[in-house]
Amino acid sequence: MADVIAVRATITKIDAGIFCRDVIRERGRSRHFVGKTAVSLSQSEAVAESFAAQNQIPWQSVEVLYR
Repeated sequence: MADVIAVRATITKIDAGIFCRDVIRERGRSRHFVGKTAVSLSQSEAVAESFAAQNQIPWQSVEVLYR
């Protein structure tokens, strides 16, 4: 993805499980890409990691926030 400045995965515990949201910030705009509810923390991290891999973004450059 050209001009990607930051990728953030926010993993939040909710009543229905764990929600993972991936956001890419590029050229001054934030774009929401993935929003999924998972049953475990490891599954939500796998969602974020898969998203990064599909977009050729190194996993180590993804900022992961836990709430």
